[in-house]
Amino acid sequence: GQDPALALTRAILAADLAALAAYLSLFTTVAEIPISTPDIRTGNNLFDGAATENKTCAQICHDSVFNPNRNTKLVQDCEALLAIRDKWASQTTLPEGSAMTTWGGKSDTNKRHRINTWQGITVSSNRISRLNLSSHALTSPAPAELAELAALTDLNLSDNQLASLPTQTLRLDKLQNLNLASNQITELPKNISKLKELTSLSLANNSIASLPKAIGELRDLVKLDLSGNDIQGYIPSFIGNLTRLTRLDLSGNEFNGNIPIGPTPVPGATPTLNKLANLVHLDLSDNRFSGAIRSEIGNLRNLEHLNLGGNRLTGAIPIEIGNLTNLKQLRLTNLEHLRTGNRLTGPIPTQIGNLQNLEHLETSCCLSGPLPVEVTNLLSLKHLEIHCCLSISRPAEIANLLNLEYLEIFYSDLTGPIPPEIASLLNLKDLRLTGNDLSGTIPKEIADLQNLESLWISANDLSGPIPKEIANLLNLKDLRLSSTDLSGPIPKEIANLQNLESLSLTYNHLSGPIPKEIADLQNLETLSLSNNYLTGPIPKEIGSLLNLKALGLSGNGLSGPIPPEIGNLQNLEYLYLDRNDLSGPIPPEIGNLQNLKELGLSRSGLSGPIPPEIGNLLNLRYLYLDYNNLCGPIPTTVRIASHSNTRLGSPCT
Repeated sequence: GQDPALALTRAILAADLAALAAYLSLFTTVAEIPISTPDIRTGNNLFDGAATENKTCAQICHDSVFNPNRNTKLVQDCEALLAIRDKWASQTTLPEGSAMTTWGGKSDTNKRHRINTWQGITVSSNRISRLNLSSHALTSPAPAELAELAALTDLNLSDNQLASLPTQTLRLDKLQNLNLASNQITELPKNISKLKELTSLSLANNSIASLPKAIGELRDLVKLDLSGNDIQGYIPSFIGNLTRLTRLDLSGNEFNGNIPIGPTPVPGATPTLNKLANLVHLDLSDNRFSGAIRSEIGNLRNLEHLNLGGNRLTGAIPIEIGNLTNLKQLRLTNLEHLRTGNRLTGPIPTQIGNLQNLEHLETSCCLSGPLPVEVTNLLSLKHLEIHCCLSISRPAEIANLLNLEYLEIFYSDLTGPIPPEIASLLNLKDLRLTGNDLSGTIPKEIADLQNLESLWISANDLSGPIPKEIANLLNLKDLRLSSTDLSGPIPKEIANLQNLESLSLTYNHLSGPIPKEIADLQNLETLSLSNNYLTGPIPKEIGSLLNLKALGLSGNGLSGPIPPEIGNLQNLEYLYLDRNDLSGPIPPEIGNLQNLKELGLSRSGLSGPIPPEIGNLLNLRYLYLDYNNLCGPIPTTVRIASHSNTRLGSPCT
C-alpha cells in the first residue's frame, strides 16, 4: 500500500503547483515573469523551443502564459491584429523591421509566437491597450478589424500615408490618445465627437483646411496639436469649449485676425483663448495673426511656453506679460520670417524681470530702446536671442547669465569691443553676434568657452588677426568670421579644430598661403575663403577633405595649377576658383565630381582645351568659364551660365 504521509505530500505538492499555475495565468506581460521561469504546464522555458507551424491565436495566447479559456477577448484581439497585418500588407510594402513583421501566426524567422513579445503593442488587463504603427507606409483605407480592438486606449498611426482619419477609430470608445501626425489627411469626420474619452489628439503635418465643430465636443482633451496644416480664418470659437486643454499647438497654419483673447472688435471673431485658463503650452507661431498682443494674455497664468513668432503682430509688448511668472519660454520672432514677421515696437517692458523661471527668450524686430537691465537678472536663462534694433548699453552685464547655452545678438545696435567678460559663460554652446557694430580685436579670452560649438561674429567692424587661441575650442563645429576686416594669415593652429564642419572667412583682409594643415579638418563640409588676399598655390592636401560639399576660394591671388587631387572630392557640390591668378589647363579629374552643381572658373588665368570629362558632370547647373584662354568644344551635356572668351568653343590651335 501507498505510504499515507507520501500520498499527502504529493497531494499538497499537486495543489501548490495548480495554485502556482493559476497565479501565473493572471500575469499580463511576459516581462513580469523572470526569463528563466519554466512554464509548469509544459515543462519548457518560456523563451525556449521552436515555433509551431500556423499557430492559432488560442495557442499563441496559451504560449504567452494567458489562459485562452479565460481570456477569450485577448484571443479575439490577436485575431484582429493578424487580420490588420495581412490586409495592410496587401496594400503596401511594409518597411523592413516594421512592428507587424514580428506578429506571429506562422513559423517564420521574423515572427514571434508569444503575443507579449510582439512589437508595437501593449497588453494590459488581458487586452490590447496600445497599438503603435508609426512609420509603416500605411495607406487608406484602414482594415475594418481595427475597430475590433475595443480596449485600445492609445493608437499611434503617425508618419504614414493615410488620406483620411480611419473611420474605424470612431468605434474605439475607450481611446484616450490618438496620433495621426504626418499623414495626408485633408479633412476630419463630423462625428469625431464620438471619441468622448480622448485626452490627446495630434493631427500635425497633414493637409487639413478646416475643422468640424465636433472638435469642440471633445471636452476631455488636454492636448491638441493641429500644427503644420492649411487651416485658414479665425481660430474657431468652439476651441474655447476645450477648457481642460493644457497644450494647444496651432503653429504653421493660415490663421489670421487678432489673437483671440480679450475684447475683439472684429465681427465673427470671439475671444476663444479667454476660456483656456489651464493652458501651459500655447504655440500660435507661423500664422498670419495681426494687430496687438492684448493685455489679457497676462491672464493665462499657467503658461510655461508661449510662441507668437512668425506672425504680423504690431504694437507694444504689454506690461501684463510680467504676470506670466511660470513662463519658461517666450518667443516673439522667427528667424525664417524676419522680413515679413512681427513688427512689435517700443521697448521691452521692465516687467519681464518678473519672469524668474524664464529659460528661453526671443525678442522681435523693430523693438527699440536699450535692453532692460532686468533681462540680465533672469538667471535661469539658457537661450537668449535679440534681433534687430535693440541697443545694448552694458553688454558686459550679459555675463551675469551664467546658465546661458545659446546667445544670439543679431543685427542689433551692439557697439564697442566684444566684452572679455563673455568668457565667463562657460556653458555657452552657441555664440552668434552677426551684423552689429563691434570693433576691436577678437578677445583671446574667448578660448575659455570650451563647450562652444558655433561661433558667428560676421558682419562687424573688427580688426587684427584671427587669434591662435581660437584653436583651443575643440568642440567647435561652425566658425563664421566673414566681413569683419580681419587681417594677417590664417593660423595653421586652426587644424586643431577636428570637429569643425563649416569654416567661413570670406570678405576679410587675410593674406599669405592657405595652410596645408587645413587638410586635417576631416569633418569639414564647407570651406569658404573667398575675397581675401591669399596667395600661393591651392594646396593639393585639400583633396583629402572627402566630406567637403562647398569649396570657395574665389577673389584671391592664388597661383599655379588647379591640383588634380581636387577630383577626389566626390561629395563636392559647389566649387568656386574664379578671380585668381591660376595657370595651366582645367584638370580632367574635375570630371570625377559627379555631385557638382556649380563650377566657377572665370577670370582665373586658365588656358588650353576644355576637358571632355566635364561632360560627365550631369548634375551641373552652372558653369562659369568666361575671361580665360580656353578652347575646344563645349560638352553639350552641361549648361554654360556665361562666357566672354573669344576662343571658347573654337578649335584649339
